[in-house]
Amino acid sequence: MTYLNTRAGLMATAAAITLAFVSGGRAAAQTAGPAPQTEATEVGQVLVTAQKRSEKIQDVPTAITVLRATSLVKTDSVGLADYFRDVPGLVLFDNGYGNNKLVIRGITTGQGETPTVGIYIDDTPIGGSTQLSQGDLLTPDIDPSDLQQIEVLKGPQGTLYGAGSMGGIFKYTTLAPNTNKYSAVFGASFQSVDGGGDGGGVHAGANIPIIPDELAVRFSGQYRQNPGFISDIDGNQNTNSSQSYGGRFALLWTPTDRLSVELSAMSQDRLSNGLNREDYNFITNQPIYGDLLNSRIPHSNDLTMRSDIYNATVKDNFGWATLTSSTSYADGTFAGPLDLSYDFGFFGQDFGIPNFGTILDQAYTTEKFTQEFRLASNSGGPIDWLAGVFYTHELSHYIQDLDPIFTNTGEGIPGFGSLSQQTIKSYYQEVALFGSVTYHLTSQFDIQGGLRYAYNNQGDANFQGGPPSLGSSHEGALTFLVTPEYKITEDQMIYARIASGYRPGGPNYTLVAQAPFKSDSLINYEVGFKSDFLDHKAYIDLDAFYIAWNDIQLEGVDSNSEIYFTNGGTAVSQGFEASGQYHPIRGLTLGGNFTYTDAHLTQNAANDIYAPSGSRLPYSPRVAGQVSINYDFATDSAGWTPEVGGDYSYFGDRASDFENSITIPRVNLPAYSVVNLHVGLENATYSVTVFAKNLTNSRGINSAAPLSLARTLDQYTVTVIQPLTFGATLQAKF
Repeated sequence: MTYLNTRAGLMATAAAITLAFVSGGRAAAQTAGPAPQTEATEVGQVLVTAQKRSEKIQDVPTAITVLRATSLVKTDSVGLADYFRDVPGLVLFDNGYGNNKLVIRGITTGQGETPTVGIYIDDTPIGGSTQLSQGDLLTPDIDPSDLQQIEVLKGPQGTLYGAGSMGGIFKYTTLAPNTNKYSAVFGASFQSVDGGGDGGGVHAGANIPIIPDELAVRFSGQYRQNPGFISDIDGNQNTNSSQSYGGRFALLWTPTDRLSVELSAMSQDRLSNGLNREDYNFITNQPIYGDLLNSRIPHSNDLTMRSDIYNATVKDNFGWATLTSSTSYADGTFAGPLDLSYDFGFFGQDFGIPNFGTILDQAYTTEKFTQEFRLASNSGGPIDWLAGVFYTHELSHYIQDLDPIFTNTGEGIPGFGSLSQQTIKSYYQEVALFGSVTYHLTSQFDIQGGLRYAYNNQGDANFQGGPPSLGSSHEGALTFLVTPEYKITEDQMIYARIASGYRPGGPNYTLVAQAPFKSDSLINYEVGFKSDFLDHKAYIDLDAFYIAWNDIQLEGVDSNSEIYFTNGGTAVSQGFEASGQYHPIRGLTLGGNFTYTDAHLTQNAANDIYAPSGSRLPYSPRVAGQVSINYDFATDSAGWTPEVGGDYSYFGDRASDFENSITIPRVNLPAYSVVNLHVGLENATYSVTVFAKNLTNSRGINSAAPLSLARTLDQYTVTVIQPLTFGATLQAKF
């Protein structure tokens, strides 16, 4: 199939097809308006779209956590690193090189793999579906200033969301235009890192009804200067400072009370001047050069990242069912050098050139087109159902150049070209049919079932530096869902869930021929309990799970030191999660969450991968938790309301990536804790908050990687969390 690369044409064509289709049935439809444009605020009234329809969170029979964007903005928690510990079962792998990887319930075999967590912005899937596209590492970090909330679904979501959602779904939900109300918001923030740099940001947005009840636009923009706190041994300070900026535009048209068309465009850029890494010795468990220091070639780690996302969503409510069409185009790029002088600096001795170093220039680009049609029944009968079709086409480019440079200046060495070059263009194409049915046997007992069949094919669109073709692969996969639920009362529910998930296999792009690797799959067995009680003053969410994972995709290294993937062994992840809130008196909120996860291999890995049975899966702690307290001195007057709050998080120890030799030990990342505090004032228009993050100045480590191919324990680089930070935010809403 020829790849279509004209984004405007794709959007217009899909929207026109949908409009033509739904217009034909309009005369016989019942009158039914679009979903209300409201924002729930009470714990028990939070609305989610986990099952691709709007529902109250306590009515959804799956483990789900919701983060309110307004709370994140207030404390300047604008990145994944600020708030991932708020979600039980969620792990952020930050390799310090501009890459973020999300892990849920321990389902991962390490960095550089095919994704196990699906990332969505509304109905738009984000990122590549394969390991070659770096789909697991290039997770977008969306500024929450134009979000309504973030939804995290835990456990496989293969029936409704498809490939790459084995661990769960991480979903950004944006604010939709409102056709009835003008509004505007402006915010500013300031941060100062102890021993590091200063930073801050501004954001602004507005909602403008153009035709009341029919047409509105919403637009927003953000700019941030992220403070640095890593320095190099040559005296360059705060080398990991970065800038991020972006914007979003959305238009909502509701020509009738049943038809809506929403068009949106979002762009996000990040420019980083260096790495969030210090060099570390795992024999002494101390930094090599000192606290928050590393040694790098000047300007060898400048990074650029960009995401452009476009979506057209058309909904028509027929009365008995609602048809939804979601058409998306996303273009993500990453470019930046990586200092590899530790491995290739020896060439300087061979050529008699002092200060000889090397950098690896690399770039990733993925263009992703997706189309989903789904028809969902409207509630009211004994059976609720949903049926849909999904299609995606992805084209990924991967470019690498190994270039010689002077280590003291970062400039290229005259007379030398690239030491190595490689360019790979690959494609991924998938079509899927899916559906689910919920049968309300009684007013209290429901049972849900679902199936999805997906078929994908992959191959290399072009290859330079190797054979003209490295093969292709194609594969089908079936996922299922069975969920009985029993509502004890209107506010209490227990459920059981058996759900499967998978991620696609694919061809290996190596000079030494390697067989394609197969998809791997898992089945999740889960029981849960949700309750809103004590006259709606308390809410609790409990679940226990057991996950059986088969044909695990693992990374190997061949005789040419090239990475390839193979299937090897089985694993389990088992544990439980608990979260809740309690409002004992007016204005006081007590919250907390706790997670226990035991994720390990149950068979020895295959071939040359050293991963014996019993080995812990990478980067997931066995124990993690958080407690929080917040008190706002609410009054009946329209004046200022003071607020004070804080939280304590504990994140347990973790194992690093699997190794390829028994002689190379895996390193252990120690446990750490974080304390955050904030004090604020708020009225109907303005809010001011002063905060302290990481009050104890913890040096928590999020990831570790060897500095050289020798992989000796005394030469590692680690990503550390941001040190003690003081700051303030100001926001005005009109």
